[in-house]
Amino acid sequence: MQDYLLCGWRFRSEVPLADAMRWPQDDHPVDVTARFGSVPPALAGAAFATPFTQVDAAGNCRLEIAGVANYLVRDGREITIEAAPAAAMSDIRVFLLGTVLGMLCHQRGLFPLHASCVRIRARALAFCGPSGIGKSTLAAKLVERGHALLCDDVSVIDIRSPAGPLVWPAMPRLRLWQDALGALGVDPGGMERERAQLDKYALPARAAFCSEATRLGGIFVLRWGGPRSAPRTAPLPAMWAMKALANNVYRHRPALAMGRQTQLFEAAGKIAAQLAINTLDRQRSLDDLDQVAELVERESARWEC
Repeated sequence: MQDYLLCGWRFRSEVPLADAMRWPQDDHPVDVTARFGSVPPALAGAAFATPFTQVDAAGNCRLEIAGVANYLVRDGREITIEAAPAAAMSDIRVFLLGTVLGMLCHQRGLFPLHASCVRIRARALAFCGPSGIGKSTLAAKLVERGHALLCDDVSVIDIRSPAGPLVWPAMPRLRLWQDALGALGVDPGGMERERAQLDKYALPARAAFCSEATRLGGIFVLRWGGPRSAPRTAPLPAMWAMKALANNVYRHRPALAMGRQTQLFEAAGKIAAQLAINTLDRQRSLDDLDQVAELVERESARWEC
């Protein structure tokens, strides 16, 4: 077992998290424990069930990934992992830090957004949108331009801070497909694959990682623009901003089964009322990455004025 710093928690894990920050030696209690063990084949009286996910009336969650592991998430504090025979540790880890992390956040009353997040000057900026839209790639480009990484793919937002919504830092690494690495001039040789059978790699970013909770300054909702159009951004009216946030809640269906509909709606409303939320249209190719990053930098500077 090793203690790591993850989303502000003292996260004790039997799954090695090679890129994670180590928890300093102090007497802070353990917030979350992830250990290997036996997971029941089903949750009794499941309120929500798919072939992969179950949620019971108490909000406990079971996730089943064939050939990888079964995961049981309880009380926002305990994760039990039953690994499949010969499962790759990288595969076990990717679901632990993805879907399982999202379920854990919902159990702890946080707002997990399907977004990557960087710190520009003193504020966090999140880039949300569906898988494959380029969230991680844009974050990586901004890190290359001297900004700090907070989260990749799942941004954990706490709306309870009196100073405004906070983003808790997650892992100092980015998950990038091989073509994105090529666009950034990075050779994947020697890099760890996120999953054994995919051309997706873990790009370490420890030197550019912000390990402190950071006030959220704005959110960009990524969309595909025209094939030859210049990148552009536009503000979303409050109601459309709330809808965009709701559409990008990470693992929202299990969250609704936990009874979080009202909490998530209220959280989205507070975020939309306090922050700038813009659409960001870009090409499907990676040719406009520098232009998109420059646009984000200009817009974020304007938000701080």
